[in-house]
Amino acid sequence: MEDAAEGGHHRRPPAFQSGGGGLDSTVDDYHAYFRMLLNHGIHDGRRILSRPAVELMTTNSLPPEQLAAREAWARNAAHLGYGLAQHGGWGFGTAVRTYRGDYAPIGQFG
Repeated sequence: MEDAAEGGHHRRPPAFQSGGGGLDSTVDDYHAYFRMLLNHGIHDGRRILSRPAVELMTTNSLPPEQLAAREAWARNAAHLGYGLAQHGGWGFGTAVRTYRGDYAPIGQFG
């Protein structure tokens, strides 16, 4: 647990808005969220996000120059921690694997 539910960092509004920064949830909710993404925006038979929205979230949006710089950095930083930044690209809110550096498939996101 990051912080106590009562008296913790959520007891007052943040100093500034931060998109998804500071959000907390349960493992079950996080699992449901990724199941929904894997199901192209549908959760328990209900459409939550449009398929195009999910495709934008899970497709790399970095240009080739940024991908090359990230790959070079990640390959040089691999000794710091297994898998550290070894995915390559970024979608809208997800890391997207753009090259195969280990056993994970290209297109993997998270």
